[in-house]
Amino acid sequence: MKNSSQWILLVSHGSRLKTANDAMVDLAQLLQQKLNKPKIIAAFLDLASPSIPEAIDQAVAGQALSIKLFLYFLVEGRHSQEDIPKIVALKQKQYPSVKIEISPIFGSHPDLMKTLVEMLKDN
Repeated sequence: MKNSSQWILLVSHGSRLKTANDAMVDLAQLLQQKLNKPKIIAAFLDLASPSIPEAIDQAVAGQALSIKLFLYFLVEGRHSQEDIPKIVALKQKQYPSVKIEISPIFGSHPDLMKTLVEMLKDN
């Protein structure tokens, strides 16, 4: 297992539906188990907890030296281009000794198209 000082925040928008937010928490836990990563937690931009700032605070309290936000979004938009980078910039100022970075959005991965084609080819 990698060093527990590295955390991954699985970031989604958040929903008014508790079941949707719970599904993200479950996904983060499943990814942590399958990838054998020390700490992967869900974080939400809006409507659910922990918020992105709360999750970053939690990671720092858990001795994180490196935090990567994995943006679980299909397309680029204002949240991924503006809102989340602003939140991260504020937290980076608060925790200058912690490396906080943002991954490209999930929807930008080239294998996603292969998966879509596979899922739709027989429809």
